[in-house]
Amino acid sequence: TDLSGRLSRLCGSPCLIIAAPMERDTVLAVHAAVSGRSGNLVVVLESSGGCPCCAYAIGRGLKRRFGRLVVFVPSMAKSAATLIALAADELVLGDLGELGPLDPQFSGRQNADFPVGRSRLEVLRALELVREHALSTFDAAVRQVAENSGMRGEDVCRIGSELSARIYDPILSQIDPLVLGETVRSLEVGAEYATRLLRRYRPEVWTRNGPRIVERLVHGYPDHGFSIDREEMYELEIPVRAPDSDEAPIVEAMVSALRAGCPEETFVE
Repeated sequence: TDLSGRLSRLCGSPCLIIAAPMERDTVLAVHAAVSGRSGNLVVVLESSGGCPCCAYAIGRGLKRRFGRLVVFVPSMAKSAATLIALAADELVLGDLGELGPLDPQFSGRQNADFPVGRSRLEVLRALELVREHALSTFDAAVRQVAENSGMRGEDVCRIGSELSARIYDPILSQIDPLVLGETVRSLEVGAEYATRLLRRYRPEVWTRNGPRIVERLVHGYPDHGFSIDREEMYELEIPVRAPDSDEAPIVEAMVSALRAGCPEETFVE
């Protein structure tokens, strides 16, 4: 509370700390905290993510109420929490601050039969790998048969197709169309929310580079925990800055304070 009070006085705006997962209770708590308030707002955001619908509701609600929204990320605003950062008029990442990809997770199971978080991109990536290997097998078979026989081109292609089908049909038959459809629709959720936040509240960013940003955040990273730091955001052309000389000591101290534990949401004048 002391640190957020200092940041509030420095920025000349009330300060809201959101240190919580993106879930319905957080939406209600933030709504209650800002009820009856307007003007400008500083948000200190610390979250490992959660429900993209809830993160969108928080970002949209803050932008409805406040004319200017400045978001500080001392440590992390991962996964769905990244959506709130995209809505900010000004985004400030500390030296340890990072956002995260928007590919949604689902609960899978490993050999030990305990739930693990897995990315929806795994299904599409697996399908892509099967396609790439099937094409590679077909090409290799066609080249080898063509080089070692005097067969006609159409016969060579038929043999290549039959060989590829014999190898990959058993693999493709294991793919559940409903799971594939669910995967695609789930990935669309993060993309659509990011699109709406940028298009409505950051039109200059959307016009300049919005579709590329959304595509990259949803599909462009190999791991859900991938660090999207300031340097990565510069490359994505997402407006971001480091804390200035007055803000930096406060932001650095907040990293330890947030990790040590604080109320899930605190509003400070």
